[in-house]
Amino acid sequence: RAMDRPTEVQLLRITCQAYEPARKGKPKWRRGLRAVASAAWSALLLLPGCSPPDAPKLTPADAAVPVTVTNAVLADIPQQLSAIGTVEPYSTVAVKSQIHGVLARIGFKQGEHVRAGDLIFTIDPRPSEAARDQAVANLARDQALLRKAQADLRRDADLLTNNIVSPATFDQDRANVDSLKAILLADAAAITNAELEVGFCFIKSPIDGRIGRLLVNEGNVVKDLETVLAVINQMKPIYVDFSVPEQYLQEVRERMANGPLKVEARIPRDCS
Repeated sequence: RAMDRPTEVQLLRITCQAYEPARKGKPKWRRGLRAVASAAWSALLLLPGCSPPDAPKLTPADAAVPVTVTNAVLADIPQQLSAIGTVEPYSTVAVKSQIHGVLARIGFKQGEHVRAGDLIFTIDPRPSEAARDQAVANLARDQALLRKAQADLRRDADLLTNNIVSPATFDQDRANVDSLKAILLADAAAITNAELEVGFCFIKSPIDGRIGRLLVNEGNVVKDLETVLAVINQMKPIYVDFSVPEQYLQEVRERMANGPLKVEARIPRDCS
């Protein structure tokens, strides 16, 4: 490529000879050889710069990009605050037994959704049913005693008019009738209490929600109002508790004074 441009090579040779310092004591043919070598080396270095420039290449940044044109309008830009929140249940119920007994049956699977009224635990009902039957029998016995006392009171009332019995005997008969009436009331209350205890043997869910881990297995003895059997969390509706940076607190209070603020809660993708 140097032979195609003799003018450039000649110019470079003249330039190199012009700046070559004269050295004493060396042959002229050596100085001429060094000048030719320097000129050739400079030509090789300058040839890329002297070659014709390549055609410009378009980069992706130079390509045409479609744009959308619209009219500018005046509007309010909403201010958004982001914070990490903690989800909390709307209500939580710790399920306990109201009677002392053996846990006989479990009616749910851990972590599943239960509805209000679903049977979730069964305490052995046989002792409570036996106590209820005894209360019913006591009521029947006392009712019979009351009928006899009432009959004695009527008979002694006739005898008292004829002065056959003393007034003290008549008063005793009347006291027996009143006492048996009170005993019947106590028997009725005992039956009601026994029926309640039988009902307490069948524990039902008080709310709709998700029941957690089983805390007591079948066969264990549970104490009344002490042993927690499971925990139910109401998930609909639900609370989200989050904290706002203190620097925005005053502004949030001012906005809340004008009306409720819009809040959006999102679940991270890796937690969905």
